[in-house]
Amino acid sequence: MELSFESLTDGMEFSANIDGIPCVGKIAVFSGFVYLCQNKKSGALCGYDKRHGYNSSWIIRNPAKHVPSLSVSFAENRVTEFKILNKRKDRITEFYNQH
Repeated sequence: MELSFESLTDGMEFSANIDGIPCVGKIAVFSGFVYLCQNKKSGALCGYDKRHGYNSSWIIRNPAKHVPSLSVSFAENRVTEFKILNKRKDRITEFYNQH
């Protein structure tokens, strides 16, 4: 199954190369925007309270710009090797609350 913008949800964990830099983090989705939040590469910043505790964010979807697919967006925004690591944004919190 090919990934689409609709398959991305807020808090999903990912790994990717952003502008050639290996990054891991969480996806932020709100108001039609989609960001890759992580600590390695700064781009267009989403709000501090939306970055899931990360310092930097990299935009991959702006609702004001029509982009036909996620793969086109990745190419335009220099994102390669994108992988979803975990779909549950609460996974880390749950783990630490149990120990």
